[in-house]
Amino acid sequence: MSDAKDSGGGAAMTYTVVLERERDGGFSVHVPALKGCHTQGDDLPEALDMARDAIECYLGSLVKHGEPILGDASLVEPRCRHPH
Repeated sequence: MSDAKDSGGGAAMTYTVVLERERDGGFSVHVPALKGCHTQGDDLPEALDMARDAIECYLGSLVKHGEPILGDASLVEPRCRHPH
């Protein structure tokens, strides 16, 4: 999870971030609750810092365009177990 202040100066909001290790090194990151919010980092700390920055920029854009700021509440995290 990553915390970010909403750009309207409100309280910190927490978003789930999904980190995926890349074959050539580093991590790709996306924020499921914020459609199209993606970033990357060379290592885990950088990937998390970049995720916070991406979330802040995304929320700033929502505020600028008068769009509602959505939280993580609608996120569903099903898990599938493969028998093999």
